[in-house]
Amino acid sequence: MKRFIGMLSVGIIASLGHHSSASGIGIAAKELRCEYSVNPVGVDSPRPRFSWVLESTRRGQMQSAYQVLVAGSEDKLKSNFGDKWDSGKVVSRESINVAYEGKALSTGEKCYWKIRVWDGNDKPGDYSAPRTFEMGLLKEKDWQGEWIGMAGPGAPLRYIAGKSGQAVGLDGKSECVKIEHYAQLKPKAQITISAWVKPNEDLGDGWREIYRKEDGDARQLLALGKTGEIWGVWFGRGINGSYTEHGASTSPEKLRDGKWHFIAATYDGSAKRILVDGKEIGSAEANGQIDRDGSSAAYIGSRNGAQPRPRLWAWPLSRRIIANVG
Repeated sequence: MKRFIGMLSVGIIASLGHHSSASGIGIAAKELRCEYSVNPVGVDSPRPRFSWVLESTRRGQMQSAYQVLVAGSEDKLKSNFGDKWDSGKVVSRESINVAYEGKALSTGEKCYWKIRVWDGNDKPGDYSAPRTFEMGLLKEKDWQGEWIGMAGPGAPLRYIAGKSGQAVGLDGKSECVKIEHYAQLKPKAQITISAWVKPNEDLGDGWREIYRKEDGDARQLLALGKTGEIWGVWFGRGINGSYTEHGASTSPEKLRDGKWHFIAATYDGSAKRILVDGKEIGSAEANGQIDRDGSSAAYIGSRNGAQPRPRLWAWPLSRRIIANVG
């Protein structure tokens, strides 16, 4: 099925009116994705895959070639210098899952990338708008912090089929995961908390806490559930001495469809953002430093329903600490 969809995506380009690009050929690459996400963080593949959608002002246009540039800085990319990878002109109609073929990438590295495409008459279009991706943990020796353990003495892990390999099944009652306090899980400036989850069929209005660290006004939260009129993903964060929670609407029916879903929440010093399956579903303005008081343990799956994957890691990433289940 994926191959069939890819063939359709390559062969069909929508006609979008009469506007033309600066190059005058009217073909461009839009909706850039890396590993199916826009500006992803925590990429764990040493060869990230790039995809894009083609747009044309001329009916029947088709991509005949592409060029991918990947740079280690925004300035280098602006200068069209792909110091990490310059694919050169590649004669191909492929626009889905084009694998990175450049210099070896390292844990925590942030890269900037863009592409341009050639039309059916072998004329190049403009470079796309830039996008970014940030690498996660690529080697076991890069992991920091303590291995997590089950809450309660001697409680065994219960494994289920996961997104990739095995996952830990959590019912939120007798099964939840405890993480002893680890200072790097409380950065000052920026944080992303993300998890692959597959909620059970009984997912309802009650909260399912994917991640919670209870430290008063410095506490942290990523959860599913309903408060007021909002059923969705909730992100709680202590900033400048005040703890606040923000929710973004999504559908419980969507999340209990028997598939794995990627839930993420970020704070970058100016806004909180919530994403589901790589798409931003809500945001809220926020400013200031993350509160770092307290030394309570953190918990994964402290309510019934959610089934995060088995490990939680933390590592410095461009002045950001990523707490990533999966």
